[in-house]
Formats: sequence, C-alpha cells, structure tokens
Amino acid sequence: MPECPAQGCLNQQGTGEAKRKPFFFISDGKYPTKRGLSQRWLHSIGTGHTVHNFTFGRHKVVCVDHFPGIALRRT
Repeated sequence: MPECPAQGCLNQQGTGEAKRKPFFFISDGKYPTKRGLSQRWLHSIGTGHTVHNFTFGRHKVVCVDHFPGIALRRT
C-alpha cells in the first residue's frame, strides 16, 4: 500500500483518516521536463533525497498535507 514518504508523516493511501485525503504521484525525475518539479517536491518533504538518489515508482506518492494552501478542485 502506498504511503507518504515525508519526514514524520504516517499517512497511507486507503487507510484510516487518509482514505479521504488526495495523494499525488511524485513525477519521475529522469525526464528533463519534470526534473525541477520532482526536485522541489523531494526537498519539501524533507527526506534528503534528490532526483539522482530517489527510487521512483508507482507507489511513490505524497499526501495533500504537504501542499499547504492548495485549492483542490473536485470533479
């Protein structure tokens, strides 16, 4: 089950309170067009990873708690 890798975050997608929280995939940093965004996300979640040493994958997500002030649009 995907879990948020942010420093001190215990949210897991699909469990407990996190069932109602949006999770966002961390863009794969190997693509030049997404490398900057990936690096900013990795820096903001405080893991110490960079796009060069982070293992990207389909279960690598970040929960909405780490995007303060974000306005989510429900469709």
